[in-house]
Amino acid sequence: MRLEIDQILRECRQHLCELKNACADAFPHSLGPQGVRVNAINPGLTLTDRLQEGLVADARAQGIAPEEAMQRAVARIPLGRMAQPEEIARAVLFLASSAASYVTGVCMTMDGAATPLVV
Repeated sequence: MRLEIDQILRECRQHLCELKNACADAFPHSLGPQGVRVNAINPGLTLTDRLQEGLVADARAQGIAPEEAMQRAVARIPLGRMAQPEEIARAVLFLASSAASYVTGVCMTMDGAATPLVV
């Protein structure tokens, strides 16, 4: 059962990223001439109250301790930890700042290398 849920979550994340990429591709072309930059952030697991509530529910469903659910989630992240909300916020601030004035059409995945990337 757990394997099926993980597969569904991976597919949902993939489709969401594809949608964000499509928007980050289409909107810059149409809005760029007006000086509008369009970028997206695709965050992975981020240590928030909402995530912790989800881990508690997931742990309950699996019959394990919330700490074990957290360890299992972190074990799937190559960097070995979840993001802090401030890390995501700093990326958003950068993309919205004049320091990124020539950056548009970007979908920035911030998931600790959990999503394989082929360049």
